[in-house]
Amino acid sequence: RIRNGVFVNWQPNQIVEFFCGEEFVRCRIKKINCYSSFAEMLKTEGYKPCLPDIRSLDEGIRIYNNIPGYADKAKRFGVLAIHIELVE
Repeated sequence: RIRNGVFVNWQPNQIVEFFCGEEFVRCRIKKINCYSSFAEMLKTEGYKPCLPDIRSLDEGIRIYNNIPGYADKAKRFGVLAIHIELVE
């Protein structure tokens, strides 16, 4: 995620909800790591945990940077790797 908006205030152990299909999924934030770019995030976190269906680091960087506005926002605000776990 881009490090702006509501994501700036997220903290470890916080419960958050994501909309998935037609239902909400509750998750607990395990940890949050900050990076200056998607390239740095993917190199450090590994591209497979972030984008499991891709084949290379370069492909992952390209995917994130091709999301409209993401490359500019990443330079401006930074990037977050948010580690979550499903809450039953």
